[in-house]
Amino acid sequence: MPKTQTVETTTVSTEYHRVFEQVPIQRINLPGCYIDNKYGTLYRVTPEMLNLGGTVFHGFVGSEPWQVTRISDDYTMPLDEARIISANASLNVNF
Repeated sequence: MPKTQTVETTTVSTEYHRVFEQVPIQRINLPGCYIDNKYGTLYRVTPEMLNLGGTVFHGFVGSEPWQVTRISDDYTMPLDEARIISANASLNVNF
């Protein structure tokens, strides 16, 4: 009879293996840096923008959902860092 071997697994969270939240642009409700999934545009959403009553992107309408990915809760993130995070997450980078 073969021996059974127990293997322990661990989860390591690194910059290169993060899970990012994707939402329609009209549903942005948290400040931070967002990347347009289709075009790679960076959007910096400040708390002041959200204090206006919902999201400033509420009026954006299209035939297809306009998805964005939140890469950071820091809307002042340096551009170089945002580019690196976006590229590592296989997102388009166009900024």
